[in-house]
Amino acid sequence: MTQASRPSRHWAFGLAVFGALYAMLYALYLRVPDRLLVEQIYYRAICVPGAALIDWLMPGAMVHAQANRIVSAHAALEVVRGCDGAGVLFLLVAAILSWRGRAAHVAAGLLGAVLLVWLLNQARIVALYAAVAGHAGWFTPLHTVVFPTLFVLLALVFFSAWTAAAAHRG
Repeated sequence: MTQASRPSRHWAFGLAVFGALYAMLYALYLRVPDRLLVEQIYYRAICVPGAALIDWLMPGAMVHAQANRIVSAHAALEVVRGCDGAGVLFLLVAAILSWRGRAAHVAAGLLGAVLLVWLLNQARIVALYAAVAGHAGWFTPLHTVVFPTLFVLLALVFFSAWTAAAAHRG
């Protein structure tokens, strides 16, 4: 084996690990019962904070969380499997776990990834609620194109910064 072939084998192995981790995370996610997602995870982690944020930013909205929905007299927004930020979180987690690094740096990356995706998702919830409540025509492009693209791009920026920090620390 030549020196030139070693890095490509390492890269290919890392890509295989990444793919396997992503597939495993997604498979586990699909096994989570809908009722648990709706009544606990979406309600507590997405809808309650999202409703509070909307009320803070739009005081007249008078929204409240109901299971996996944010509801007001003006609009209702439903959080469903696949539209909860999980996909991009799984991409980041798989990428971080497949990268060689110190345990503390990996742990910080995982925590940062969860926080980033949660914050992005809360911003998305506010924007989608505003679209449903006042600009219904914006909902579909925001939901299907703008936010998924933005999430992946920001995840890439996060991962790039995280790997650069790992390389810098040596």
